[in-house]
Amino acid sequence: MSIATTGRKAKYNISSCPTADRMDRLKAALIDSGIMLAANFPLYLMLWFLGVFNYYLVALVICAAASATIFMSMNYNSLKTNGQTIGKKMMNIRIIGRDNQPMCVDSLLLKRYAPIWLVSLIPVIGPLICMVSALCIFRSSHACLHDDIAGSKVVPA
Repeated sequence: MSIATTGRKAKYNISSCPTADRMDRLKAALIDSGIMLAANFPLYLMLWFLGVFNYYLVALVICAAASATIFMSMNYNSLKTNGQTIGKKMMNIRIIGRDNQPMCVDSLLLKRYAPIWLVSLIPVIGPLICMVSALCIFRSSHACLHDDIAGSKVVPA
């Protein structure tokens, strides 16, 4: 990978940072989703037995908070150091900014993940918007909607 320097900060040449393969991104998302489903399943089961799902809003808030906490506990350090979730690490891809520089983990969480998580909580339309976001990967830029919102891209590691 060629590096062009400007001043004291090294920058990767845009042409030397191709976007990650769509199938690798899909596999990474499926791995991350499977891990999250397995990690959240005991909580969902407990809430179901306690009857909390009879109170939709309460169950929604508890599940959303627990999922975000679990996701951050499993991925925070790796996102901070490498720009990778577990699935991205397994598929050997990572998240960087459109300027080809590593992104701050807080920026990743607040701009890339939080908007989609929040939208997904909206009944009926939320999941549809999330699906549209994911289907945006078939554009020529290979970028999902959350990449556009955060100013990020996924590249080979």
